[in-house]
Amino acid sequence: MISIIRYQDNDSLTKHLSSLCNARIIWGGDNSIRNIRKFSLSERAIDITFADRYSFCIINSSKILNLKIDELNRLVEKFYNDTYLVDQNACSSPHLIVWHGKQQTKARIKFWKCLYNFAINKYNCPESASIDKFTQLCKNILDLKNIKSEERFGGIIFTVLLNKLDKNLHHLRGKWGFFYEYFSKNLDEIKNSVNSKYQTLTYFGINKKILKDFVITNNLNGIDRIVPIGQGLDISLYWDGYDINKTLSRIVDIR
Repeated sequence: MISIIRYQDNDSLTKHLSSLCNARIIWGGDNSIRNIRKFSLSERAIDITFADRYSFCIINSSKILNLKIDELNRLVEKFYNDTYLVDQNACSSPHLIVWHGKQQTKARIKFWKCLYNFAINKYNCPESASIDKFTQLCKNILDLKNIKSEERFGGIIFTVLLNKLDKNLHHLRGKWGFFYEYFSKNLDEIKNSVNSKYQTLTYFGINKKILKDFVITNNLNGIDRIVPIGQGLDISLYWDGYDINKTLSRIVDIR
């Protein structure tokens, strides 16, 4: 049913293959998508593109404080799987952590310390990555006017707490355990920052109906997935807002 072909950059071959497609899936960065789209499809063919995306996480701070130690350990392991296993390179790995609820400072300290204790025995950060992570922190301190504070937990976790959320937040991306944070009193504070770049929202301690209503009521054109912490990397037939199975199917209507 399929042929898998690997080749060096070759515009002529890409153009030829595109002309043969009934459907073309482009999975890559925004620049790759723009370049490949220069090559036309046949009149009835369709394009599905998986572009650069941004993901974030909402955590109910009150619920964190109520967790027993074994429950918190399980939660941070799930968070670790969403982030550190892929060095936050996956489009569905969170870069921003929104703390929602009461006693946010106390909750975040409890969470990050528990994650540090878990990750220090599992995560091996390359030396070059450690340098890049520290360099990013220094640049943020110098360039960003929106920083409330920064904190490090060993070399494993770097955090930057933001004073506010702006419309270009999706440019702030972390790697290797670098997270941006925000204290939220009301979910509506987030709506003006969400754009079409936003893909996955992972969550803990919040009723998913509240999050569903948040997306629908505010008519957001971003956030294609809402899943519990630990399911950020799970892939299904629904991705980036596409129903992959239906989109790639030709339906013959017989009556």
